Amino acid sequence: MKSVLKKKNGNSIEIKLIKIDNGYLVSMKNGYRMSRYYFDGKLSKETHNDIWSFIEKRPKKIQSDVSQPNINYRYELLDEEMESEKIPLVLIRGEVMEYDDDDCDWTWKSDCKEYAKYYSLYKLVSDEQPDIKVNVEFTIVEEVEVSGYKKTKKFSFPTATIGYNKSSRPITNESVKSQLIDEIMFPDVVMHMRPSRLTPTQSYSIVRKHIQDNIDPKYATITSDHDFCFTVKKKIDLYEHEEYTVDLNLMKRTKRKRLETRYRKTREVAIYETSPEGYSKYPTIKGFEGKDDDDLVKNIKRFLKDLMKVINEPVVDCPHCKGRGVTFTEFMDNKE
Repeated sequence: MKSVLKKKNGNSIEIKLIKIDNGYLVSMKNGYRMSRYYFDGKLSKETHNDIWSFIEKRPKKIQSDVSQPNINYRYELLDEEMESEKIPLVLIRGEVMEYDDDDCDWTWKSDCKEYAKYYSLYKLVSDEQPDIKVNVEFTIVEEVEVSGYKKTKKFSFPTATIGYNKSSRPITNESVKSQLIDEIMFPDVVMHMRPSRLTPTQSYSIVRKHIQDNIDPKYATITSDHDFCFTVKKKIDLYEHEEYTVDLNLMKRTKRKRLETRYRKTREVAIYETSPEGYSKYPTIKGFEGKDDDDLVKNIKRFLKDLMKVINEPVVDCPHCKGRGVTFTEFMDNKE
């Protein structure tokens, strides 16, 4: 099915339409944005997808704004008090100058060359004209209908810096991976309604960054923080402080010892270990999944909330056994 408007300004575009319950989704075949086009006099609305827009009805006319050249070019005197018979307040460019096609520049007319010596006293000004709307020839090259369409919000999860240049990119809607069969069968603008997932590397970077930003150093500490492995250890308050001795001269070039007694108040137990690729004995993180993008976001937020609750929970030794090991195996992987 095609619709063509009479060509008026040399513009021609090819568009794709998806009919949904309350209107249409529209995009250009070449993937350019539609934000500068008017559909039957109205601008389209943004969606979560940068190259697709929403319009209320099937378009009959498409227009775009075309800028107009400035008018009333003139030279105005920089200092009005210098106005005189020889130095007018305003010089109309078209009256004192003419355009030289060979030099592609304006030159003084033969009877106005005396103004050239006063040129530095003037500034060139002009008046802007408003843009005008022009009709755009368009062809609908694809048109399908999708029932049960639902909107989704744009999301963005910060990620940890990686590599020597310490670069990082947030995980957004565009980062989501889909099933190959869905990518073949469905337009990209409705992929957020299909099963979605993130890779282990993407998930690892989200979790790592979230812990970095939200860990409470009173109750836990990060002991390994690399692109390939990550460890968080729980600080457990000891029921009885442990006495130990250190030699303050150990690193000095002397045989004389200088001992000092200190007391250990906490012990550390690994509470969370993970890796994007199963480094050494580290468990490989499982990529986040969801039945659609909204469910994916919900699962990510729920996991991060539950994980931080455990990491930041105060833990102390049992006063009866004077030592309590704590293991939270359910948080060693991001399972639902």
